[in-house]
Amino acid sequence: MLNWLANMKSPMLPWEVIERIVSHCDDSQTLRSFTLSCRQLYPRSFCFLVARIDLMSRDDVFAFCEHIQANPHLGPLVQELTIDLADFAPFPLLYILPNLSQITFISRGGHYAPFSHRMHQSIFACCQRFGTGIRTLRLTRMNSWTFQNLSRILLAFKNLRVLVIEDVHKFVEMGGNTGHTQAIVQRLSQQLRLQSLAVTDEWLGDTREVALLLESAQSSLERLSLGVPYSEKESYVAHLLISTQPTISTWTPLRFLTLKTRLNSKDIAGIIEILNGFHPPNLKHVTLDMKLDAIGKLIQWMGGAGRQSRQCHQTEQALLQFPHPEITFSIKNPIRSYRIGFWNHELGIRLPILRERGKLSVISQSDKTPGHDAWVQCLVYSPDNKRVATGSNDNTIILWDKEGQISRQWVAHAGNIRSLAFSPDSQYLASAGEDELAIWNPSRSAHEVAKLDGHIGSVNSCAWSPDGTVLASGGSSGEVRVWDARTFQLLHVLVDPHHSHNVWFVCFSPDGRWLASGGWHDNCCLWDVVVGKLHKVLRDVEPFRTPAFNPESTCLAVASHLRMVGIWSVQTGESLFEFELEQHTMGVSDVAFSLDGKLVLSASYDMTVKIWDASSGVLVSSLEGHTGRVNAARFSPCGSYVASASQDGTVRLWKMSDGSCASIFTEHKDFVQYVAFSPDGDTLSSGAADGTVLVRRWREFLA
Repeated sequence: MLNWLANMKSPMLPWEVIERIVSHCDDSQTLRSFTLSCRQLYPRSFCFLVARIDLMSRDDVFAFCEHIQANPHLGPLVQELTIDLADFAPFPLLYILPNLSQITFISRGGHYAPFSHRMHQSIFACCQRFGTGIRTLRLTRMNSWTFQNLSRILLAFKNLRVLVIEDVHKFVEMGGNTGHTQAIVQRLSQQLRLQSLAVTDEWLGDTREVALLLESAQSSLERLSLGVPYSEKESYVAHLLISTQPTISTWTPLRFLTLKTRLNSKDIAGIIEILNGFHPPNLKHVTLDMKLDAIGKLIQWMGGAGRQSRQCHQTEQALLQFPHPEITFSIKNPIRSYRIGFWNHELGIRLPILRERGKLSVISQSDKTPGHDAWVQCLVYSPDNKRVATGSNDNTIILWDKEGQISRQWVAHAGNIRSLAFSPDSQYLASAGEDELAIWNPSRSAHEVAKLDGHIGSVNSCAWSPDGTVLASGGSSGEVRVWDARTFQLLHVLVDPHHSHNVWFVCFSPDGRWLASGGWHDNCCLWDVVVGKLHKVLRDVEPFRTPAFNPESTCLAVASHLRMVGIWSVQTGESLFEFELEQHTMGVSDVAFSLDGKLVLSASYDMTVKIWDASSGVLVSSLEGHTGRVNAARFSPCGSYVASASQDGTVRLWKMSDGSCASIFTEHKDFVQYVAFSPDGDTLSSGAADGTVLVRRWREFLA
């Protein structure tokens, strides 16, 4: 708004409106620029600019004091002061700033000395004399505080009404002098008249020191905001709040309560305990603020796809005991702006009453780029070329059309989506998640057709046979399961000691007879699908990603993080040849055969893609230009191009004719994990670590 006003030659709004905008501005740099272009507002803007002072060092303190003494008319304009506790000199700061009402004590540059070493008794005396105007005190990034020293500074500002404690490194463990501690609590209870208290750190909010502070302030607090975890030891705050129920009159002023917590079962259990046991007579407004890094963890706690967990129901019922309940979900990672409505709907399924009352909200920075709200774990095309399916750590599956628009999206699992596979007729989509293997009908509003139970632990991978008759899945227990794709009944459980770790991939040969399985730090196993038995073991290859069968199903190319690229005979299980190790200086992340089977590519952490002759193992060309490791690469169906995805945030398109780079796609802002051509070769899709997914008609970008 200010930028718009600044660019106007003649403001069309009344000056009163513009002044109101200036009053609410929190961007000092923009305000300074605006002031220079609108001289009429200079006095008002200048007052705003000097209302909040941040002193970065002791030299700044001295320079600031000298400036105020030389310009005494500026002193009354300062209302808020931020200063390092080590640099704080109450006289003359408090003396020359008569209208100062808020102080923020912050520790900068690694100042982590104990609080008792910072302030002499004379400083407290000075604060008592000259700090009568201080109403708000913020303590941030402090360290090694004791309850005694915290009490001294609270008592120094005798008219203090608002206290905020945030990002405090720790409280020093209290000693055993209980009588002395109780004397401090009694003195605080008599003199402290806090109306608002906020302790923002979850782990700090359950300490004994905070409980004592609450005990001291309970007779005057009107607003209380706490980050409260559930402690396996004694829960000091929960014990204080619940145990004061018989004498609840001491909490009579309290009207607003906000409880903040990280999203895990133990923390929520503690919150529910407080909500069920703490009911001051005038407490009307109760807000539960759930903090988490990614939206997927929230859905996991809430019961997964379309379900409500028992603890979720208990949370809602506990909040509904109060006249004005509210629950907010503060997501650290940005959420796609067009998916806010989607997430509100999904959360509303699990918290229906709060949704109906309009008391459920998601708070996050918004991102307008298309995609998921967390890491893209898998990307596959449907064989009929009509759809692209992506799965993510946000627990959702998104179906995209060929124009790159979302056609459907849904919460599929209670955990990360690990793998996706379309049936050969494109009628079904299999998804492997941390909880189960699921089958979906994407043509019928993503209707769930079946859940295939039996894996112990998470399901990491899935694949459909080329003829569509069987489905394979690999799990964290090291076993592979083969299912009848028509009845979804279990056919075989493939277990072998050579799979001692997670089975991260399963892959059918083009003729459907063989199934390859394996994972990091493991061997690669070849199974005979018809008889359901182990055929061969490729030892010590430690494949990084899914290996690749040649079109004739006679050879298997395997990439290893041990810098090896090898081609193995499917029939004998013997190594036909290993490509020259010196060609890749770091681990190999991906391999793929060309459509005619004559060439093999290998993508590597050394930032290159190598093209090899599949029959001789001779290096044909090296595609160089990425500035980060290459995570995936694929031949185009026509065989004339190669697409590669890199941790440098780009997708590159290479010409096979001369190895030159034909185009660079830079839309992603994070590591690009997957790249794939549509079966008909019309589109090229990619997915990145920041959740973005892009479907592009790549020929339009050719130079």
